[in-house]
Amino acid sequence: WAHRLDANKRDRLDLEFEAELADQVLLEGDFVLAELRRVIYLQPKLNKHQILFLEIFIQANLMNIYKADYKTNEIRIKIQNDLQDVYPFALVCCARRWGKTFATAWFVACALMTLTNIVITVFSPAQRQSHYFMKVVKQCLSVLEANGLSYTTRENNTQLLEVVRGRNMNVLNALPCNENTTRGVSANIIICEEAAALPPKFMGTNIFPLLTVSDT
Repeated sequence: WAHRLDANKRDRLDLEFEAELADQVLLEGDFVLAELRRVIYLQPKLNKHQILFLEIFIQANLMNIYKADYKTNEIRIKIQNDLQDVYPFALVCCARRWGKTFATAWFVACALMTLTNIVITVFSPAQRQSHYFMKVVKQCLSVLEANGLSYTTRENNTQLLEVVRGRNMNVLNALPCNENTTRGVSANIIICEEAAALPPKFMGTNIFPLLTVSDT
């Protein structure tokens, strides 16, 4: 439905017209999803692997996109996105140089610009990697700004970025695996960078508890 069409040409009027033809009531999440895909494909240099990663990330975040409307409209959302099942997680396991870090950072930047009131927390094995991921996300945000998406940012430190668009504020935490500094951090979206390198104890004490929260 949304991804079969040219994402760059979709807007609110497109969705309203299609919904009228299909006799559907549009959800706010339909507009968010269409805008997220439109923004994602503003990047013309995505390779086929990165496109696959990004589509999987979108599917894993349908609950964050549709929020409270998801449960009551789950079947309709699955049908319109050609999905039999929706899994709220994704695992990217591939060789180096396939562009998984950039694809993930690009998705994070696009999500910060389009989703509503979300907190994204990225856990990295070391501080150097978390700083690098934050740097790539900021570069991606600059690309989106050059494509006409305006926003303001607030930075409290090198690990926290707040992106403000209108009345909406989304938050990115980019954190190294330190049990003392990351305990109590919240998240709607959790990203484990180089997950195989994360200490099992850290996973158990810091990440697994977050998964028990209903909106994570």
